[in-house]
Amino acid sequence: MNHACYSLPLKPGRVIQRKKLAKCSLEESIRDHIHLMITSHFRENKYDQTFGNSIWEYEFSNMLKDHNIREDIKRSVLRCITRHEPRLEDLRIDIRWLQEEVADRKIKRLNKLLDINISGIVTVNKKPFTHNEQCYIAPLSYK
Repeated sequence: MNHACYSLPLKPGRVIQRKKLAKCSLEESIRDHIHLMITSHFRENKYDQTFGNSIWEYEFSNMLKDHNIREDIKRSVLRCITRHEPRLEDLRIDIRWLQEEVADRKIKRLNKLLDINISGIVTVNKKPFTHNEQCYIAPLSYK
């Protein structure tokens, strides 16, 4: 059974105007959904309190190099993707802390960068799947 995958963000105004919505590939749809899961915090979705992850809980933490925090985030992201993305199987997640120099006008500062690598197998066609997300912590922002 082949279902259409639609690009994010959805533009419901196009439906009202009887125009077609932009479509995307299955892999792009999965990537968009994973991005939505990673950028969501717990209890943000009023219909499903489990949607999201624990990255937000550590956004302003001073102990970002702590191995326990990294493992908690890894488990949280894995749990969310396993629960909410049935199009993937054999999931593996690798999380690393990086530091990146950011120039903001005349000020240079080091930002902590969370590098999330996700790999698995697409369930319907058994093709390998990889995805990378990077986000700055404190305050949380995305590349």
